Amino acid sequence: MKWKKHFISIIIAALLFANIAPNLISAQEYDVVSDEPIVMISIDEIQDVNTEEYQQELYDELNKNLIYSDDSTINIRNIEIYDNELLVQTTFESEDLKADLDIKFDSESEDILIDSVIEENGTVEQNHYRVTMQQLEDDHFSTIFTNLETDETFESNPVRLQAHVIPQLVYLIGGAVVRYTVQKFGFKQVLKIGKRTFFSKSKDAAKKAVANFTDITLDVGGGKKVYFTKAKMRHILENHHPNYWTGNEGKSFFDPDLSVNDIKNIVTTVINNNKSEISRQLIKKEGIKVQAKVNGIEYRVRISRTGHINSAYPVGK
Repeated sequence: MKWKKHFISIIIAALLFANIAPNLISAQEYDVVSDEPIVMISIDEIQDVNTEEYQQELYDELNKNLIYSDDSTINIRNIEIYDNELLVQTTFESEDLKADLDIKFDSESEDILIDSVIEENGTVEQNHYRVTMQQLEDDHFSTIFTNLETDETFESNPVRLQAHVIPQLVYLIGGAVVRYTVQKFGFKQVLKIGKRTFFSKSKDAAKKAVANFTDITLDVGGGKKVYFTKAKMRHILENHHPNYWTGNEGKSFFDPDLSVNDIKNIVTTVINNNKSEISRQLIKKEGIKVQAKVNGIEYRVRISRTGHINSAYPVGK
């Protein structure tokens, strides 16, 4: 399958990343990703896929969203599905440039990998990338590329895209294939913390975890009390514990090895270390955020003006 069209870098950026651009920082061409926990999405299980139908749909999608120069062609040269893996192979060619991309999705290991071989004016460059997709909201996605040889990790930024910059062919074509494939086959949310992987759970997981939790009342002085309920412990687990996380993003996470009782003790310690300050705010009928270090980690607890704990989570070392 091939096509030829005019190449306009601004249009490529606008069409390919229209739903991502507002959510990315435009100050730099790429933004280095930190080592913080990453909420990513992974392709769901691949079953009974019609490769001919998928190839045609992928061709239509690329044809709709990508614009090339008159002398260039792109070919979806092969699509294979075996076991838990999907392989998509594409070739882009122009007068002085050829780029072969092998894009592999593994629904079992959660890996999305891109191998690229790019030849320009007699010079050949090979690279290997791991691709991480993050869902921003609804159908909006951010695409992160990690070079497996240099370990450099970048988030693509369409605002600064330039025509015929070699890595950006990988980001443009590879990114388009990845995004369309993930949306077509469905996806699951995955939390990556270091080398550990956690899948989003239903709310039943946290509900079962707090089955034996008993509401706690803590006296902070001045006739004021703080209330830690089963419902709020469940809320904390669903949002901030990797083993009970329900998929919400932008959160900090407890050590996955901490138990419900451990978290109860952490919250109690933070409250006990800030009794006077909490009491003063509650007397004024105002909510408060308090912090304390427990085993070398700083934790924050949010308390409403009625004395009920709203949330608790780690904020750093």
